[in-house]
Order: sequence, then C-alpha cells, then structure tokens
Amino acid sequence: VLHPGKMEETLRQLIQLGPSGHLDTVKFKQQVLFQEAVQLLSASIESRRSSPVTLCAEKAAEYLRCHYKEDITAKELGDRLSFHPVYIARCMQQEYGCSPMEYLLRYRIEQSKLLLLQTDYSIERIAEEVGFNQTPYFSSRFAEVEGISPRRYRQRFSHR
Repeated sequence: VLHPGKMEETLRQLIQLGPSGHLDTVKFKQQVLFQEAVQLLSASIESRRSSPVTLCAEKAAEYLRCHYKEDITAKELGDRLSFHPVYIARCMQQEYGCSPMEYLLRYRIEQSKLLLLQTDYSIERIAEEVGFNQTPYFSSRFAEVEGISPRRYRQRFSHR
C-alpha cells in the first residue's frame, strides 16, 4: 500500500537536491531516492492489483469475455464466480466504471465491429454471433454505443 507521507517525503528530498545535482555525492543520493520512489510506486501497484475488489472484477471480466456469445445473467455470473452479484457489480463499477452487463454489451459491440469489418456476414448473423437474440435490439444498442447503425458502420469503415 502506498504511504502518501513516505512518497511525499522521498519526492521532496529528491526535488531539494535538484540545484546541486552536479556534485557526484548528490547524483548518488538522487539515484537512491529515485529508486526508493519507484519501489514505493511498484508496491502500490502490486497491492492494488491483488486486492479482492480487483481480482473479483478481473475474474468477472474474463468470464464475460469468454462467454459473451451466451445468455448471461447477473445471477449466473455470481454463481459461476462464487460471489454475490451485487458485490461483482460493485467491484466492476470500481475497476471498469460500469456494471457487468454494460461491460458485456460493450464487449459484444467491439466483437461485432470486428465481424462487420472482417466478414461479409449479414447483420442478423453478426447479432447472433456476438450473443444478441434479436437483430433489432442489437442494431439499436450498437447505434446507441457507436452513434451509427451497424450497416452504416460497415459502409463507412470497411475497406473491402
């Protein structure tokens, strides 16, 4: 965990050495302080990465990416990950800024964009391929996220 006081003190000492940076002893001290600051940041990142909230959010995101073609409910996600759906939603909101179902929607849209540009599949087939049961719902959600319809997206960006 990053100790703000320790980091501030290290950076303050490093800055104070600035004007006399030409002296060999000062350069060594700068190097030591810089390494200390990097270690503090690294420890902070590692502790954040392994926090229960981060791990839960990453597990949920990974599950959603692997199963995006399937019908997935919040309850099923909770059952699969052995976490309460509300806890998963809170973790994902904190880590990704969206709910699990919003994450799933955005991932499906990203996958559909690839199919629109890389295949000649019909819009109906693409909707099916990325986990939408109804083409009109897919088209409306795609337009909501991207600002244009899937058909227009293909016309505008496809170089085929």
